[in-house]
Amino acid sequence: MTLEEAPNGFVCKITGINGNVHLHNRLTAIGLTVGSTVQILKKQKNMPLLLFCRDTKIALGRNVCKKIIVEAVI
Repeated sequence: MTLEEAPNGFVCKITGINGNVHLHNRLTAIGLTVGSTVQILKKQKNMPLLLFCRDTKIALGRNVCKKIIVEAVI
């Protein structure tokens, strides 16, 4: 599933990024790498997703979230 499809409050692990090198570099610079644990703090219709990762709150646009593949953390 993609990060954009995950429900509010969902805790997940990033398993892949479907994007070009520029997107990989940008996400790595803000701490979103493959293997990182992410929690969705706020998800509202037509708004960016508010995420919590590595003790930091991050707002990501939905187009970027559609390119991040995640799996549930049990």
